[in-house]
Amino acid sequence: MNFPLFSRVITRQGARRVAVELALLAAGVASCASASPAQATPALNFKSFSAGALNADGTASTQAGAHPSELTTSFQLGTVLSGVSGTEVPAGALKDTVVDIPAGVIGDPGAVPQCREQDLGDVLTCPADTQIGYAEVDATFLSRSVQRVPVYNVVPPAGVPAMLRFVVVSSVIHVALNVRSGGDYGVTATARNANAGVPLYGVSFHLWGVPADPSHDPYRVGLHGPVPGPSELPRRPFLSNPTSCTGPTTTAIHATSWSEPEAIVTALSEAPAITGCASLSFEPSLTLTPDTKAAGAPAGLGVDLNLPQSENPDGLATADLKKAVVTLPSGVAINPSAGDGLDACSDAQFGLHSSEEDHCPNASNIGTMKVTTPLLTKPLEGSIYLAAPHEQGAAAAASGQMFRIFLEAHGSGTEVKLAGSVVPDPQTGQLVATFDNNPQLPFSNVHLQFTGGSRAALVLPKACGTYTTHSAFTSWATETPVSSDSSFTIDQNCDQAARFEPTLDAGVTSPVAGSSSPFTMTLIRPDGQQELSSLALTLPPGLTGKLSGIPLCPAAQAAAGTCDPSSQIGKVAAAAGAGTNPLWVPQAGRTPTAVYLSGPYKGAPFSLSVVVPAQAGPFDLGTVVVRAALFVDPHDAHVSVASDPIPTILDGIPLNVQKINVTLDRPGFMLSPTNCNRMAITGTARSSAGASAALASPFQVGSCASLKFAPKFSVSTTGQASKANGASLTAKLSFPSNQGEANITKVKVELPKQLPSRLTTLQKACTSTQFDANPAGCPPESFIGHATVHTPLLPVPLTGPAIFVSHGGEAFPSLVMVLQGYGVTVDLVGMTLIKGGVTSTTFKTVPDVPFNDFELTLPQGKFSALGSNLPVKAKYSFCGQRMVMPSEFIAQNGAVLNQRTPVVVAGCKAPPTKAQKLAAALKACKKKGKGKRASCARVARRDFGVVARTRRGRR
Repeated sequence: MNFPLFSRVITRQGARRVAVELALLAAGVASCASASPAQATPALNFKSFSAGALNADGTASTQAGAHPSELTTSFQLGTVLSGVSGTEVPAGALKDTVVDIPAGVIGDPGAVPQCREQDLGDVLTCPADTQIGYAEVDATFLSRSVQRVPVYNVVPPAGVPAMLRFVVVSSVIHVALNVRSGGDYGVTATARNANAGVPLYGVSFHLWGVPADPSHDPYRVGLHGPVPGPSELPRRPFLSNPTSCTGPTTTAIHATSWSEPEAIVTALSEAPAITGCASLSFEPSLTLTPDTKAAGAPAGLGVDLNLPQSENPDGLATADLKKAVVTLPSGVAINPSAGDGLDACSDAQFGLHSSEEDHCPNASNIGTMKVTTPLLTKPLEGSIYLAAPHEQGAAAAASGQMFRIFLEAHGSGTEVKLAGSVVPDPQTGQLVATFDNNPQLPFSNVHLQFTGGSRAALVLPKACGTYTTHSAFTSWATETPVSSDSSFTIDQNCDQAARFEPTLDAGVTSPVAGSSSPFTMTLIRPDGQQELSSLALTLPPGLTGKLSGIPLCPAAQAAAGTCDPSSQIGKVAAAAGAGTNPLWVPQAGRTPTAVYLSGPYKGAPFSLSVVVPAQAGPFDLGTVVVRAALFVDPHDAHVSVASDPIPTILDGIPLNVQKINVTLDRPGFMLSPTNCNRMAITGTARSSAGASAALASPFQVGSCASLKFAPKFSVSTTGQASKANGASLTAKLSFPSNQGEANITKVKVELPKQLPSRLTTLQKACTSTQFDANPAGCPPESFIGHATVHTPLLPVPLTGPAIFVSHGGEAFPSLVMVLQGYGVTVDLVGMTLIKGGVTSTTFKTVPDVPFNDFELTLPQGKFSALGSNLPVKAKYSFCGQRMVMPSEFIAQNGAVLNQRTPVVVAGCKAPPTKAQKLAAALKACKKKGKGKRASCARVARRDFGVVARTRRGRR
């Protein structure tokens, strides 16, 4: 350090005399300047500069952490020959001087008392016990000489960590000691506005390593002059060498002159390298204390890093902390709940390499920080901020570029800023926090208090037990880390982790029978219980979706979550995180979620692509896509859903999903049943620990009685049957309006006695084993017909064969229609009964779904289903036969329609009219010659009951 002034201990009378002399000298200098205005002021420069720590014997102090006898800073300014006096004078009048002391050279202002300048009055000299060194000033005042003046430790003003003071003549000079915040955190000494009237040649500044050491007794000065002798203070170190042995240390001096205040001149001084780092003590320890002992709860964590500091003046200082790596216990993880309303502090806002206070947003504050250091009487206090991620995504998380935190503490004019990374294990979520290249500053305690509450940034393990935090600390003295372990116990809410009791609430928003209404499902997992890993749901019969008009998302896009909006049928919302206030995704203003309809997946004809952008606060973890297979039951067409595994951890963040809400709200997509019986939406949820839980949500619609039921049924057969090919039958059922009608639940029909079942065909029925294995593999003889149904739910009709299937225990084979289309298969099963030669078929289970029309054709053929039971004279012709089919249709809402449906015989000639019959009779009569016209007329009247007309009139 340097101080461009000289002084001597003087009396008040002497001070007044010297002040007068200074004024006269200044006037003379001013008159000379005005007399020679064109004369240029020589530029300021350094003739020599040296700095370093010294032992008591004057040798260089190079032991790391040692308390040197003194720290010296000496310089000589360059001179020029004065044209007035003919003597050498400084090349420039010194104004400001700044000395950058090497990082790691530490001074403790508390080593000696501080002089309270406001208590001095007119006395310019502080008490002797506040002296911390001395300065030797080479200057000209009347004559050139070297003066020694005491340097005192004084109470610093606000915003300055430490202040030194000395007096030259009657001028009080202050030297501010500041920490280079945002840089290498070394100390910078600054003296400003030197007296221009005192030509200064050089300064040798000496600060004592242990101010109370007897070796400094000859240089002590009290209130009234020199007071050589022992200090009454305890021997406490003021200065310490760096604790890093990285090479030579460099001190820099910068100065400006009064004539050129903007021109800065600089000189450097290199001191020998620091050695002996292995001799330094370094015993850090860390404890982590949660503010709750409840398993799985959000927690505010208190972190205390302790580093005992040695104050032995004859020993060595404690090595400074360079790097800290803290591995939190497994189960202590990032809590997504903290993301609600959370902001991040950018690097520019924080100003890591700036000495100014940060400008981080309040919403990025996640805790407080306090640093206790022996260098200051009061701790530094500040905040913990969530830092803006440098990158997003899994790679960024693994590299430590996503989850970062800023630490800031200030006080007494010192600003300390640190940046650290937090890397979660991508599989377990275990956190590793790293702070590297910490300042070479001593501290005894660093306390971090992370904010607690329901939206705390961290969450505790879900199981009770003892958990250990492992820390590894590296000092500036050596690369060998020092380990420290500490433990805490969780002993509350211990039973939650073993439980898995999710609940389901599902249904339509407007439960009106046969109407279209959004469907919503909410699954709730109590906080702290086992994680949800998959979900399977079964919808009640009749609760279905209309697929017509919706393009199916291709498989590749469905897997990637990039489906076209035209395939969207709904949205999803999820609440993630521990505590009573989980984070709901999506957040306002963020990318919305979507549920898309896709095609075949894992054996199901349809599937869902559930897309959730994982965006929370300042983080974007990409997009989560969960596929779900949609199955259609072949008997009653009810829909079941089976999801793929639901993520429980994403980029190292355990999701702790508490709620999942799925809403299918595409207009016209969901249709309610037309059956108002009490039903339920059921399912099974599985946990990540392998547990399963049954789910059920009551479901019932109303207003079934208001639904009409007016299906149209018609039956026909071909007029000509045969013994070899049997008879045919075509049945058609339709709903002409298809609006506001109840769907069919049961159908029973009786065939006319004239159309019996062919026993030879019944005997060729497919076995149930063959049918269950593959209907297409049934014997060709069992295929007796074909059916087609058009439904507004699908863009294509369902078509397929009618097959006789023999089930064990049944007297007669069942009639099974295998209807397929658009990936859907529905088996309509009719129970066959033959009694008294009359065949009846009953379809006990008809899917509660709307259809426009249904047609069943049973053709003639070698293995036709029907034969003929006609009189011999009919010769297998149904023409002229009167046949009816008793039919019963029962609706899902209980309405019943009974009718005797006439069987239309197709392919027969129309019967002759009476006029045609009369003309034929007359013609036949004449041809046979039975008589005159009158006689033929009588015959016609007798046979046809009509009156013949003659040309002559009526008879």
